[in-house]
Amino acid sequence: MINELITFFNDISKKVKVIISLGNHDVFSNYHTFFNKLDKLDNVYVLDNFCYCDQFIYVCGFTLSRDYYYSNSMGEDIDILLRHLDKHKEMINNLPKSKIKIALLHSPMKLTDSRVLDKIKEYDLVLSGHMHDGMVPEFLKFLFGNNRGIISPYKKIFPKFARGNLCFKLDGREIKMIVTGGVTKLSLKSTKLLSKLNFIYNVGINKIIIQGKR
Repeated sequence: MINELITFFNDISKKVKVIISLGNHDVFSNYHTFFNKLDKLDNVYVLDNFCYCDQFIYVCGFTLSRDYYYSNSMGEDIDILLRHLDKHKEMINNLPKSKIKIALLHSPMKLTDSRVLDKIKEYDLVLSGHMHDGMVPEFLKFLFGNNRGIISPYKKIFPKFARGNLCFKLDGREIKMIVTGGVTKLSLKSTKLLSKLNFIYNVGINKIIIQGKR
């Protein structure tokens, strides 16, 4: 499977630039070997607490630890997130003003907290996933708001920021956030019955057009 994935990304990178950030499942195993191989491919950039910069954009990928995701029964630990951002001040402070600044933070669950927003306020756009589109099938979306889900990864019912576009204003600036639904919603590690229900969900691929600061 790993070889197939490397071939897949290698083929894509011959056509477009590929930027990768890591999520909670990626830090469960010894992920470094696989992602180091990806990072060695031409035109592929693995942002493991690292940044990519060219003449137009500045992109930083933040990798949170397993402790952040699973240290308590309530879900994610905001204190760990705040400490992580403070540890990587070079990724949140004095960012280039002339470029579009994008933060890749896998989970959106604590990003709406004012303390977190204050630390990432120099970014124009935050991209997240993790929520699996709130597990809302297409035929039920008319019952929910644009961002409300049915259930979160931590079994919380009707989470607020599970999908879609969000916008926050802070110190006169706007921070836009997109929570993508992801390609699949139910893992193969789910029960055999549940893993067969992916067909009721749309494949989530977001196309983002950025204009303005060129």
